[in-house]
Amino acid sequence: RIPFERGSLDLITMAEVVWYVLPHLAAILTRFFGLLRPGGHLMLLQYFLAPEQQQYGKEIVAGPGELIRLVAEAGFQIREQAYLGAPPPQSLLLWGVKPAA
Repeated sequence: RIPFERGSLDLITMAEVVWYVLPHLAAILTRFFGLLRPGGHLMLLQYFLAPEQQQYGKEIVAGPGELIRLVAEAGFQIREQAYLGAPPPQSLLLWGVKPAA
């Protein structure tokens, strides 16, 4: 349980946590969407291994594109995405916004 009211947060950050919350990632993103006020921000940083090296979770998040899709499906507008490092492996820096009401 998260001790915050719906619509009470301006910013949620996630850094290197995706592999720790599988297989509940979609539900967590939806919950975070609800916690943010309209216009609130989600900032996410996640490292990905090369596809042939990635063992855990690739059936849920096969790569950066899948993570972007899950964030968008939770309701966020993707404002910006950037790849850090030479692909692959690479880190995805993603900025999502809850649309204003």
